[in-house]
Amino acid sequence: MAQILPTTGYLLGLVLETLIYGMYIVLFILSMYFLVGDGGRKRRDTGMSNSMLLITSGNILLFVTISAEWIIITIRSFAGFIDHGNEPDGPLLYFSSLIDGTTAAAMSLGVVETVVANFVMVYRLWIVWERKWLIVALPACTLLGTLISGVVFVYRLQELIPSENFFESPCAPWVASCMTSSAVYVSIDASEEVHSTLTWN
Repeated sequence: MAQILPTTGYLLGLVLETLIYGMYIVLFILSMYFLVGDGGRKRRDTGMSNSMLLITSGNILLFVTISAEWIIITIRSFAGFIDHGNEPDGPLLYFSSLIDGTTAAAMSLGVVETVVANFVMVYRLWIVWERKWLIVALPACTLLGTLISGVVFVYRLQELIPSENFFESPCAPWVASCMTSSAVYVSIDASEEVHSTLTWN
């Protein structure tokens, strides 16, 4: 199987991320309308204002970090294709190097996004289960594991040498643990527990 060049992967990633970011903006506006606009008026009258404030703050923090990450990736794309476009293999070498500050900044924002999104999921689970700590103990531990492995991943990313392969580096197990614990347990299990509670009650 032919290997995908970093330039091709980066350009494809930018196009897909821009499309998904556009959909996210629409969803963000709709969720903010339902959280603080006319849709949230009923919840404010029932005494859920503190819960809505935390969820709204998480929503805004997610929007800021996702927007900042998209801006950094767009700037990095212009730098790679335009600033290094005239050099022989300039874009290829630029996108192959993961040790510059923009990559670390984008990865750090990605970790923050993951932790904030998972925190909101765990918080929703805690609220739906009527503030029972036992039900959120395992998702909270997984959230803490995601935070720790994400921080170590960004730290290890900064220690890469230019010729080192990212997927064979010390970063690989931390990426796997961060993404697995995040995607598998917190997102899927917490969503299922919230859904089942709302469905059966």
